[in-house]
Amino acid sequence: RAHRTDSFHIPPAADRIAMSVAGVFALLASGFSVAGGLAVHPGLFAAEPPPEAAGARLPKECHMDNASHMGCPLRRMAPGEVYSVYPGEGSGAACLNADAPYFYQVRRGESDKLLFYFQGGGLCFDSLSYSIHVTCLHEPSMAPWGGLLNASDSENIYRTYTVVFVMYCSGDMHTGDSSQDWGNARPHEVQIRGFNNANSALQWTLAQSLPLSDLVLAGSSAGGFGMQMWANHFLQQFPSQNITTVVIADAYAGLLPIDTALASWQQLDRMWGLCGTPLVDRRRRASCAAGRYTLTDVYLDAMRNHPEARFAMVTSKLDRAAGMYHLTALDVLTGATETPADFYAQVDLLLEVYAKEPNFRGYLVDGDQHAFIPTFYTFTATPLSATGEQGGGPRLIDWLEAVHRGSKVPRVVCAGEWVVANGSTTFCDPKLKG
Repeated sequence: RAHRTDSFHIPPAADRIAMSVAGVFALLASGFSVAGGLAVHPGLFAAEPPPEAAGARLPKECHMDNASHMGCPLRRMAPGEVYSVYPGEGSGAACLNADAPYFYQVRRGESDKLLFYFQGGGLCFDSLSYSIHVTCLHEPSMAPWGGLLNASDSENIYRTYTVVFVMYCSGDMHTGDSSQDWGNARPHEVQIRGFNNANSALQWTLAQSLPLSDLVLAGSSAGGFGMQMWANHFLQQFPSQNITTVVIADAYAGLLPIDTALASWQQLDRMWGLCGTPLVDRRRRASCAAGRYTLTDVYLDAMRNHPEARFAMVTSKLDRAAGMYHLTALDVLTGATETPADFYAQVDLLLEVYAKEPNFRGYLVDGDQHAFIPTFYTFTATPLSATGEQGGGPRLIDWLEAVHRGSKVPRVVCAGEWVVANGSTTFCDPKLKG
């Protein structure tokens, strides 16, 4: 079959393997250098309680001494400051790099408003991908908090929220609970514990007994995959009555190069053990392990089981990292080829499935930007470009605010001619209109 090049150059056969294990995963990791800062605008947070109520302030690195999740209380954190919380030994939390202890981060804001965010950072699946350090994060990596995490930007609708930032160092998109013998790793048997890591942050959050009025669950790229897997289980932990709940998936549309040895769902389960975690209902685990119950099904169940929650998905039509991963894996491993137009068509098909749910809304951006909500593109993106070309619909930040408030918005925001797939990457699927 002849190779089609279109916008993505398909390299000669001799170069494809190198591209798949290095260039592609460099792109996956590249979406996580985020803009923004930790500066806090005065007055954004509630006044501090008197010393007798707060107790002594915690150190910026707080270590839990057991798995009770009662240590490092939020009430003893200074408003607006970022704390690193190290879970107790009984949590099962671990990083691929065994010498790097896991921690998550917390910034105290208003006690009735919570943003729980999954960090992105690539994926690892074997000794080769582990050995190429750009493939995934091996240990917690500090990054500026931009976009929806930025407490100093007056346009950020979540700037006063308490934030729990789930750090990423497990290579499994926050979903695994297994160990693997990767000979060139140190130690040889690596711990793939993304589920345990995120669960330690969730259990700590629940232990704070926050009187929530607003709850936002979000994630970008690998964190977007993880957040979608976590959504149903996570929301089950919180009462739905009188809580405004918004779920935001960024830069991961749920596509995997199915029917390849590398990234089939069955292979992901064998590598990470995700089907055996509480993220998958016990009645579904056999189907999950067989590849018949996948991310799309898990996320649909979340929408249907939590009709009161508002689900939002943000993606570019030609996400440069997810798209290149998908296209190159297919080309290298099966000999099949896809163009960027093929990839975009599959994104549309997925959105057609989600858009049937009354509590789902989507936002498509022309171009290939990877990751929006942890970056300044949150405030510049329009449906026509990540950098702010006007027209075609509302700015991303304005759309997110409308979704959060429950305002009427189109099922999917898209700029372009509403026509049946025509081989381009700028049209809008008429089945998504309305």
